[in-house]
Amino acid sequence: MGYKIVIHHLTSEDILEIARWYDCQLAGLGNKFESDLENAISKLINNPLSFKAVYTNIRRVHLKHFPYLIFYQVIEDDIHLYGVMHSKRNPVTIKRRFKNIRFKS
Repeated sequence: MGYKIVIHHLTSEDILEIARWYDCQLAGLGNKFESDLENAISKLINNPLSFKAVYTNIRRVHLKHFPYLIFYQVIEDDIHLYGVMHSKRNPVTIKRRFKNIRFKS
């Protein structure tokens, strides 16, 4: 089955903010973050249902080299990316993000 990635606008903001932060720490590190993110998304496309569901139908996948999680939902042939957040972030903050997004069950 061929899945299409749908990126929520807040997820785009997450990615830009994280990449900028890493580039401020070390030139080029933001690109490495984005590459790691792309690798994780490739894993999602290949087998999106293999990752743990953490909120109703919201799943997460860990990036390999950075302490971030991608939160997503599979809806028919689409993989909706709802957030890229630090793995040590308060779960309440993460739930607050999802509370404002209308999910399909």
